[in-house]
Amino acid sequence: MLTGASLLAGFVDSIVGGGELILVPALFAVFPHAPPATLLGTNKSASVWGTATATWRYARRVQVRWSALLPAALVCLVCAWLGAWAVTLISAEQLRRALPFIRGLCCSTPWPKRTWACTTGPAMTGPAMPVGPRRWPLVP
Repeated sequence: MLTGASLLAGFVDSIVGGGELILVPALFAVFPHAPPATLLGTNKSASVWGTATATWRYARRVQVRWSALLPAALVCLVCAWLGAWAVTLISAEQLRRALPFIRGLCCSTPWPKRTWACTTGPAMTGPAMPVGPRRWPLVP
């Protein structure tokens, strides 16, 4: 069950994002007595590898201004540490009860318009790459 959920989560995450909405409930179902912080960390390790791979592939095709990206990455690391620490302060039972509501909240956020990437993304050329104005701040 967990392998199938992982494959489905990776597939969904690669297309539209949000694969953790599939994998986190599967982890909680398969390991009902494991500490929630451990399960959330397991999920995060999967998403980190996916994001790292996507970043590496993207950086090979587009020139990225790393000087603009690194401060944002530092803020993300600090906030991720604070979030992980906050999860350890909540009891396992409370977190398990809140999980369906948190998942519902994540699913209820509006999805971006389908044309968003074509109007705000960087101009790229090549097969299957949209061409649009360069308005994204991380791309020169």
